[in-house]
Amino acid sequence: MSDKPAALRLANALYAATFAACAYAAVVWVVRLPVFPVREVVVRGQLRHVTRAQVAYLVAQRVKGNFFTTSLAQLRSGFEDLPWVADVGVRRHWPGEIDVTLKEHQAVARWDDTALLDERGRLFYAACDAPLPRFFGQEGMEATMLARYDVFRRALTPLGLTIRWLALSPRQAWRIRLSSGTVVAFGRERVDARMRRLVAVLRSGLPALATAQYVDMRYGDGFAVGAVPPAAEDTASSAAAGGPVASAVQGERKGERRRT
Repeated sequence: MSDKPAALRLANALYAATFAACAYAAVVWVVRLPVFPVREVVVRGQLRHVTRAQVAYLVAQRVKGNFFTTSLAQLRSGFEDLPWVADVGVRRHWPGEIDVTLKEHQAVARWDDTALLDERGRLFYAACDAPLPRFFGQEGMEATMLARYDVFRRALTPLGLTIRWLALSPRQAWRIRLSSGTVVAFGRERVDARMRRLVAVLRSGLPALATAQYVDMRYGDGFAVGAVPPAAEDTASSAAAGGPVASAVQGERKGERRRT
């Protein structure tokens, strides 16, 4: 008599397991029916670099199966592999639509002529023919250089000047080349104060600055003007080989023994 309740519980458990397995199989069978096709893949976002051909190719390659079985993870991964894509959002929208939201990188600078830097300080690798400033610095300093560039840019824009390149030495000394061709050394210390002093001098219309090729702001209350800058050219190849741009940084490191 005592074995009957245990036998009943075992039977009930077996019935429940069988029912659950059958129900699961039925659900799998139903969702895989061709009556649930993906009718449309909608791609949203302000896209300037991602092309229709790239989108069409990815949809054809990654949308496999019906509305339920198409892998959103694989579709997302495909879009993330596109050079200009920064962020991807993918979701299903009943009854047969898959929505893809793309956000592109906004290139703000070239990094050592090997990569591009976006507005969030992230490096990415893509073709770009836009006239962008160039950053020369050490790996891991991207966000720091972007923040400094923004400060410099806002100070110089009212004067009608832009920055051709921005360099940060291993000793954390700053140097820029203006659109006028002038190279300006700021050093490591009191960089904001030195930029304010530079702006004030430029506003004064001092004749010596009109043709200056090199301005050294690493002085307590003044600056020095040179006819020939330590960096006459600013190419990434020469920087990599220890040439003009690298020489400017190396020369700055020597000069910091007395001026920072």
